[in-house]
Amino acid sequence: FTTGCSEIPITVTQGFNAATIPLCWKTQVVAGNPGSRITFPNNGTLPTAYPFEGSNMVRYDSYYGPAGTEERLESAPMSSIGTTSVDVEFYFNRDSGYAGAQYLTEGVQVQYSLDGTSWTDTGDFIQRYSSTVAGWEKQTVTIPRI
Repeated sequence: FTTGCSEIPITVTQGFNAATIPLCWKTQVVAGNPGSRITFPNNGTLPTAYPFEGSNMVRYDSYYGPAGTEERLESAPMSSIGTTSVDVEFYFNRDSGYAGAQYLTEGVQVQYSLDGTSWTDTGDFIQRYSSTVAGWEKQTVTIPRI
């Protein structure tokens, strides 16, 4: 199975400014509910959120999903040949409200793959809950040289 998407050289910038997934990006359910819970709305609830920039944002609906559901948002294929490392930067909406058990397991884990099949975690798991931040916070995760 191959796609018509060629590797693109880095630096890559992707704004999520449409109600659909960007060209050559895809989602993959990793665990739990077999349907995608990723959408690209112009606002969100639970918590209330609006795009950091532009007209839309990526939203993963964990509120109505069963516990243990995981889904991967995969970027278009990229080539990092000749670079020493790659910084992945994005804004993540943090919530300083209720710190129940589910908030402590919800969040984002940056991963990379060399073959599109096996994935490696890189950087720390970024929790949705934060005792100090409410709203958009810039995240930077470095993918090491392979």
